Amino acid sequence: MMKNVTKLLTLLLTFTAYLGIAQPDYVGNRFPDVGTINEGESFTIYVQVYEPGITEPAGQGAGIDCEIYYGEVSMVGVGDTWTNITSVPMTYNVDIGNNDEYVGTLDLPEGFYEYKCRCTTDGGVLWTFDDETNGLLTVEAPLPVQLSKFEAYIDAYEVDLLWETESEIHNSHFILERSSDLRNWKTLAKVNGQGTSVSHQEYGFTDIEPMSGINYYRLQQVDYNGTYSYSEVVHARLEKETITFYPNPVYDQLFLGSSPKKTYEKVEILAADGQVVYLKKNPGNMIQLQDLVSGYYMIRVTDKKGEQFISSFIKE
Repeated sequence: MMKNVTKLLTLLLTFTAYLGIAQPDYVGNRFPDVGTINEGESFTIYVQVYEPGITEPAGQGAGIDCEIYYGEVSMVGVGDTWTNITSVPMTYNVDIGNNDEYVGTLDLPEGFYEYKCRCTTDGGVLWTFDDETNGLLTVEAPLPVQLSKFEAYIDAYEVDLLWETESEIHNSHFILERSSDLRNWKTLAKVNGQGTSVSHQEYGFTDIEPMSGINYYRLQQVDYNGTYSYSEVVHARLEKETITFYPNPVYDQLFLGSSPKKTYEKVEILAADGQVVYLKKNPGNMIQLQDLVSGYYMIRVTDKKGEQFISSFIKE
């Protein structure tokens, strides 16, 4: 009886040793060990494997298979029991010394996960796991809008605002805002979004009455449920304008120069002592001054934003 037991143990040890030969000698140098991504993004993981005589020659070692082995947990880093355990294959990447490096990606829904890498040389009968602590991955809720561009361009006396998205989830609309001091913001426009889209989208708006100096712009992206977030801030600088007019000296008619889309709210003529001697609202581009006596005058115009421009002329 004892002889038969000894024989059986010998066979078991021999079989175990045989299986052990099929396992890679080393799996490790896994990278990265922790990460945070948004749902819809991919998380890439690398690991190295070594097996004498197999990984040492150049190129992929024959018969090696590697996987990312992972499970879901209630919160990363607390040692929870894994649930929904599964694995995804990795592919050969490059030689690193005597090791072969493998790479794989995880594309997972929102949640918390822990992972290991494992490799085999016998088709998956036995595996060698990496010698690192469990990797930790947090997958956050998907970004409602993936904004790929938001830019401001000066075009004469206007500012063109352009923005692009690569994907949108429940995107109701954008609110375009402008500020001169980064504290007080004015709404310029509401632009409807595409709802849910996975294709490239382009949007635009023209600020036809920007302020002199620096104009700051930002986008408020609003979901259907009312939640919102802000983009980065972009800016455009417009130099202070001056009023242009002709002729000078003037006899009876004074012609005001203006940009093609800029009109004046009010024009005032002031005598040398500062008294207003002429006032006209919505003057257009020409005013009649034949009733003015000869002398030196100041001209002050106010645009529709309340900005004023002052110059002087001689009436003959």
